[in-house]
Amino acid sequence: MVHALPASGMSTQPDQTTDSTENKNIVLNDYQEFLSSGKQVNVLPGQVLNFVVDRQLHAATIKQIGKDFIVIILTSAPHDVRIKTGQTITDDVTSDNKDDIKLQLNSVNGQTAQVTFTAVYADTTIVANGMLSSLHPKRDWKKIALLSAAVVIVILSVRELLRNPKIKD
Repeated sequence: MVHALPASGMSTQPDQTTDSTENKNIVLNDYQEFLSSGKQVNVLPGQVLNFVVDRQLHAATIKQIGKDFIVIILTSAPHDVRIKTGQTITDDVTSDNKDDIKLQLNSVNGQTAQVTFTAVYADTTIVANGMLSSLHPKRDWKKIALLSAAVVIVILSVRELLRNPKIKD
């Protein structure tokens, strides 16, 4: 599953098709395009783009931009991928033998490259405004406990009403 990651202090503009290189802290999951058709981003060497897959933080770090290629370090298990202009690759960042992200190098202009990042894992979730609360495993039990308590209260209330019906004429 691809999820959003906390974006505190990060500036994102989800309504734009392509981010400028001034936006160096990009959280890909904050963009609906990343989860569907692909998010185009203008990148510089050293720039880090973050994303979450299966509740794990991953990063794509721009290592090198050449005349007609780019080298990106993908983590959790760091490894380099080299992409030529016009080439599209997919990569498994979770080591589960399923591709998680697709990268396409659209163009290179000096030390700026335009890359399209796309989540390819079928079951994806976006968390609005970079809030990670729905992913936090210690918070999940609280939600389950609250929901369970509400269900118990409803069941007990209905049972009590069925035992002692108060019919007024």
